Amino acid sequence: MSSIITALAPGATVTLELTGISCALVFVLSVALAIGTNSRVRAVGIACRRYVDVFRSVPLLAILYLLFFGLPTVSPALALSALWCSVIGIAVSEAAFTAEIYAGAIRSVSRAQWDAAASIGLSRRQAYWRVVLPQAAVPAAAPTINMLIWVIKDTSVASLITVNELTLRADSLININARPLATYLVLLGFYVVVTVPLGYAGRLVERGLMARLGGGAVLQ
Repeated sequence: MSSIITALAPGATVTLELTGISCALVFVLSVALAIGTNSRVRAVGIACRRYVDVFRSVPLLAILYLLFFGLPTVSPALALSALWCSVIGIAVSEAAFTAEIYAGAIRSVSRAQWDAAASIGLSRRQAYWRVVLPQAAVPAAAPTINMLIWVIKDTSVASLITVNELTLRADSLININARPLATYLVLLGFYVVVTVPLGYAGRLVERGLMARLGGGAVLQ
């Protein structure tokens, strides 16, 4: 078993690298889309909602195939590495789901908070950053942890476009050691070891935000 863990370790490193970069992009894109969805500029709001509608309807694998196999046929200059195709594909896909949740969290902040921010002279941008987003962070905490977990699981799909992450590494190892049961048990164990503590961490983060900012619902 230890030899399997050692052999899969490089794949685990790639998986964590892919997860970290993708999560950062998902978060930034989701917040931008959520704010855009609630924008008073009608064209911006419509564009952001259409993005969410489209990318929530498209399978991640189709996006990865389009980026990795499709774009280079248009121009060699558009060819990206498998890793970056995966990062972009995961980011644009997961952001569509997370943005909708973040937009709801922003809308959950009462109008009275906007009015209070305006009464003390804050601009709409200042109200977002100083008043609205901190309060929206409480209901958004649990979905953010869920996003992290989903991204970790999404990375396994990257094996289908040759990213040498954990799943592809496991498949390659099985061709050598002919031990599918043990290898896949180690593979599953990795995901459990990483994602289960994230769930508990999410509970702690949410409770901390509730204590500091108030409001929100505790994960069960």
